[in-house]
Amino acid sequence: MGRSLYHPEKLLELWGRVSTDVDYQHENEVAGFRFNFAEKAVNLRAGWIYNGDRFIEDFLEVETTLGVELLFPNPPATERLPAFQEFKQQKNRRREPD
Repeated sequence: MGRSLYHPEKLLELWGRVSTDVDYQHENEVAGFRFNFAEKAVNLRAGWIYNGDRFIEDFLEVETTLGVELLFPNPPATERLPAFQEFKQQKNRRREPD
């Protein structure tokens, strides 16, 4: 079973903040992260990760294709939990018949 080094929700938060906060961007660049705003990608220690406009939707499509709900560490809890639960719940509510 593969293990993710980065939680997708945390990646999205990082991307949103470095996109709007130059000081935070520089802090992360000093720590070794690289950002490509034209391609909407960040280079972390594990390689480049695309953070495009459909990041959540693309992530959910991967889950659908794999046929599983991916689990990620959720500190301080020791259990692994699925990502984007709020988005998934909203999506399911939109699908429910009136």
